[in-house]
Parts: sequence; C-alpha cells; structure tokens
Amino acid sequence: MVTQLGRLSHATSERLFSLLESDAPAKPLHGTTAFVEGVAEGPLLGGNLSVFTRLLGTPFMPELEGGILLLEDVGERPYRLDRMWTHLELAGVFRKVRGIVLGSFTHCEEREANYSSQDVLRDLAVATGLPCAAGFPIGHGDVNEPVPLGVRVRLDATTAQLTFLESAVSEQ
Repeated sequence: MVTQLGRLSHATSERLFSLLESDAPAKPLHGTTAFVEGVAEGPLLGGNLSVFTRLLGTPFMPELEGGILLLEDVGERPYRLDRMWTHLELAGVFRKVRGIVLGSFTHCEEREANYSSQDVLRDLAVATGLPCAAGFPIGHGDVNEPVPLGVRVRLDATTAQLTFLESAVSEQ
C-alpha cells in the first residue's frame, strides 16, 4: 500500500527499494499456517480479494493457468469473504491455479461470532485441495511486505514459505 510508505519499517522500505532496483529475486516470505500441505510453482497473481473478483470477465484479468494465487483483504466480514471466494470457485479460478497464498485479512471479524475469518478461509482453501498457506505479511496490516506480482514463485505450503525465483526488474 503506497499510503503506508511513511510508516513502513526500515526493513520493509529496504525490501521495496530492492524490488525496484535489484536484479536479484526478492527474499522469501514466511506465513504462519499451512491450510493444505504441498508445493507449487508458477507466476504470482492476485492481490486484494474484493478487487480481484471484479476483474473476472474483463480484459484486465491476468492469465491464471498455472499461477499461484495471492489473496488478502481489509474490512470484509467472513460471509463476504465466502461469497467472493465462491464467485472465484464458480468462475473456475481454482481449476486453473496451482496454489494459494493468503496474506492478511485485516478487520474482517464478525462481532460475537463463534468463528473467525481464518476459520472460513481455511475451510474454503481445504475444499480446493490446492497447496495453501496463510498468515503472510502481505496486505493492509501493520506489517505489509511488498511483493512483485507476475514473477515466478515457489510456494511450500507445508512450511508456509514463499520463495521468489525471479527478479521483478526486467532486463532492458
């Protein structure tokens, strides 16, 4: 989030400028939880779940075949997360991608509910059968690590590690 630039930690700022200037791949990121164990490789696609669902059926939807889908969101209650995820499912997104990376889902909890947004996302991820890890510091949370979309990554969902295999800087 560009609006967070002034509040980023030194390490996060360094990561951002390294992504923009270096021809080396980004350093790996670690999540907190494996929802579905397994390993997958492909280009990193996605971003904000709400925005990504709006791209379906438009010329701006990236090619999904063989990709690793990154999703995060802010301020969406669990029933909305379920609805958007189901929209992606019905559109065939999870038949095309190889794995799922879940970033932060900030301010997404329902008051006084006996379930959390993480519970809902875990159940949805398990239903896909795709390697999926959650808790990556990507999104709208206090810690928001920059990641290059479109580069080839390796998701080891078993250890909740996302390894970048290519640089974000293209050779001219």
